[in-house]
Amino acid sequence: MSKKRILPAELPQLLQELNEGDHQTQRDILRRLCPCRSRCYEGEAWLAIFHVYYTSQAEEVRNQAEHAIETLRQFSAVSARAEELVRWLAEAHSLELPDKEPKPAARRKPVKINIACHLPQLVAALEGTDSEAQCNALQQLCPCRNRCYDKAVWLKIFELRDSTSAPRVRDQANHAIDTLLRERVRIDPRSRDLVRWLREQRVLPHATPSPIRVVPTYAMMSQENQGAPVAAVQPDLQIPVWERSRRSKTNRRR
Repeated sequence: MSKKRILPAELPQLLQELNEGDHQTQRDILRRLCPCRSRCYEGEAWLAIFHVYYTSQAEEVRNQAEHAIETLRQFSAVSARAEELVRWLAEAHSLELPDKEPKPAARRKPVKINIACHLPQLVAALEGTDSEAQCNALQQLCPCRNRCYDKAVWLKIFELRDSTSAPRVRDQANHAIDTLLRERVRIDPRSRDLVRWLREQRVLPHATPSPIRVVPTYAMMSQENQGAPVAAVQPDLQIPVWERSRRSKTNRRR
């Protein structure tokens, strides 16, 4: 699509509307002056665009002006006239094109490591005094990233949680412990063995609710209660009542 050239006779009217018009009119003029739609290399027009960019109170107008300026920056790499205009704006009027903010770095997935190879360094970090190193070690030892069933290491994690004065270290230790108790113990037999051992060592209270669902069992009635009704022996036990279907066997086969 060919770009329309802004004629010199049209420019005064456009600049007047750009300076005095309402927000929608300013946006329309900025779209028309943008290098992606037209060819306009007049210095007066770009001085007005920069003025709107720096002084307008409307965010949508500033965004439209920023788009035009950013497009001019891109065209300056391939167009000699656009490059000359950018150089003139910088040298004669000290107008630098605004730097484009870099995009935030993409969130990387947690890196899994070989715990057996790095365990001595991680334990040394837990025993040290650097809170940043302790947080990094706790992140690597957390069950949400890696699997560590070393009992001595978990004793150090509990000890660090109770003794540290750094809030970040305490929060990271609590996160690792909660992940072990609330998530891993449900699906991992080795995590259940580790939690059972921690309870035996009184590191964890025995009242900690177990995520494993236990099916209740009912004891048989004693000899003296053989003739008594079941509801009298176990009043809370609900006995289902089975009713014979009204349909005959022949109908049920259909």
